[in-house]
Amino acid sequence: MLTSGHENAKGKCMPDAYNEGDIVQLKSGGPSMTVEETLDDGKYRCVWFKGASRELGVFKENTLKTYVPPVVND
Repeated sequence: MLTSGHENAKGKCMPDAYNEGDIVQLKSGGPSMTVEETLDDGKYRCVWFKGASRELGVFKENTLKTYVPPVVND
């Protein structure tokens, strides 16, 4: 497991875009997810809840974005 970065396709060490505990979302949408672990090759293990069920998935860095909560107008 790498904790400070990962190698890109050219073998150059790149810093991780997200840290454990960060809240992210797929660029295509979906629920907010918590980064549980940084894996090799720029992948992240994320967790989220679907109702009361805890879900888990591994996603490539380029498919994720920082989660921005929706603005609620009072």
